[in-house]
Amino acid sequence: MLCKRYTVASCVRLISRLSCLNAV
Repeated sequence: MLCKRYTVASCVRLISRLSCLNAV
């Protein structure tokens, strides 16, 4: 469960990063 949680967190982080890049 913890592993899954961390994976989801990193996924969201990557998506946020891409969104930021797209915004710029």
